[in-house]
Amino acid sequence: MVGVDATVLTLLLNEKADSPPDPATGKPVQKTKERVAFLVQTLHKAKQKLIIPTPVLSEVLVRTGIEGLQYVELLQRSSVFEIKDFDKLAAVDLAIMTHDAVKAGDKRGGHAERWQKIKLDRQIVAICKVAGVTTLYASDLSLANFARDNGLTVLGVHELPLPPEAPQLDMHSLLQEVGTVADDPKPEEVENDEPEKGQDDGAG
Repeated sequence: MVGVDATVLTLLLNEKADSPPDPATGKPVQKTKERVAFLVQTLHKAKQKLIIPTPVLSEVLVRTGIEGLQYVELLQRSSVFEIKDFDKLAAVDLAIMTHDAVKAGDKRGGHAERWQKIKLDRQIVAICKVAGVTTLYASDLSLANFARDNGLTVLGVHELPLPPEAPQLDMHSLLQEVGTVADDPKPEEVENDEPEKGQDDGAG
């Protein structure tokens, strides 16, 4: 199971989102939307789940505004995406992480970010761990460091493979493609209640 940070989810939901920099060059990663779309299509085909922690979703909706709300229902209905709350198990995991950091002498665990940002990163990591996430796709460096410290594999957008050919779908169409269409009954599975032609309908 995999998870995403706000940068990756924003690239999926916002067609105008800026590409994050490539750590090796400092320049924007090329064809980020194609990379993210290919990731979602690959997960869909493999019937794998992509976990979206609620703090990540909240951060993305702040960035996208009202336009992002139209995608929430699609995400909830999708066979790929699964939105996960910060529940009691995640709260316990967060408490353990913070307790261990305090016991080691630094509640920030050696990170220089603001305390509020550190708490948010730990919430996201705790949600991912409880959900069974093993790989986190993230371009947020502080979140990536926390995730690695807690045993998760972290891959940046620049490490996502390009599709073998350019995808034909925009992001809105992609979300619909990996939504509940696969769950709808096939035509041959729909019971036909109409009488066949020539069948005696009892009239006359």
